[in-house]
Amino acid sequence: MADEPNDKTAAQALQSLLDKHKGDAMALALQLVQENYELRHKNAGHRAEIEQLKGKVPAEGSITLSKADAQRWADYQALGKPEEVKQKLAETDAYAALGKVDEIKAKLSEGEALQGRLSAYEKEKQVREAAEAVGFNPVVLADRVGSAGLEITSETKDGKPVKSVSIKVKEGEAEKSYPLVEYAEKNWGPYMASLKANGQQGQQGTRYIEQGAGGKPPVNDIFTRIRQEAKEREEARKQSDKSLEERLNMSKRA
Repeated sequence: MADEPNDKTAAQALQSLLDKHKGDAMALALQLVQENYELRHKNAGHRAEIEQLKGKVPAEGSITLSKADAQRWADYQALGKPEEVKQKLAETDAYAALGKVDEIKAKLSEGEALQGRLSAYEKEKQVREAAEAVGFNPVVLADRVGSAGLEITSETKDGKPVKSVSIKVKEGEAEKSYPLVEYAEKNWGPYMASLKANGQQGQQGTRYIEQGAGGKPPVNDIFTRIRQEAKEREEARKQSDKSLEERLNMSKRA
């Protein structure tokens, strides 16, 4: 940067300019005014340009991105906040750990089947307990109860534990509860003989061994009874097929 002129150098420069104008002070003054105007106009343009550039300069601590990077940044922001993205990724990993869709469906089906078997087992266990409490045949009781609910409560009478059994049945939109024996006597009259043919007469009765067809003990397990009946049907079918085959062979020999 050039040194600022002092009074002496300024006087010398002014005298030099005056000499160039052949001592015409008015002509010199006009030149100086014109140059001053031009410099001020140019300076105003520079100030406007500086202000414009200031608006384009990134703020302190900010980062300048290219157009492509800016688009990628906007896409990242659309995914959500960092903690939200992390949560989504964790959930995605958890879902992936479950396996493929077909595998998940198979597992769900297997779970539903197991749940069904468990519910059937718990129902059978409850029916057995209820039958034992009131002296009913559990197989016949299970058939008569169907989808109705049973409730077993325990209390002490005369120092001895006693179980009470109620049956819950739907009546319209409401569910009502009745003592099982009273409900059975009122609604299952034709089945009472089968219900009481259980080898015991209530909790205080005398136990005896009930005999089924052919002198075999009765089958009280629902699932065992079903399997046994299926086996008997299969044996009967085999015997029928065998008889038919023997008749066909006899016809051929004849």
